[in-house]
Amino acid sequence: MAQRGRPPINVIEVEKPIKFERVFEDENTIEVWKYDLEKSLGPINISVTYKNNCDKNWDNKQKQAKVENRIARQMKKINEKKVVNTGKRGRPKKN
Repeated sequence: MAQRGRPPINVIEVEKPIKFERVFEDENTIEVWKYDLEKSLGPINISVTYKNNCDKNWDNKQKQAKVENRIARQMKKINEKKVVNTGKRGRPKKN
């Protein structure tokens, strides 16, 4: 008579790598995360490289943001000033 139920499974242990890399690719960057499980559970080295002259674009964005902030400060300063029209004796004019 045949045995009933699931047949026993021979479990073959698969060796997990101790040192490995993971590559994450974005539209602007390529990140390489290096792992060494003997030293740490997390990544031991992360290297980031930029594509398509992203560094140059970053510099332009910084300059543009600086100019926009300066203009915003100037407009705030102008809007906060209260201009009072005065007459000859320094008193405010009556409407």
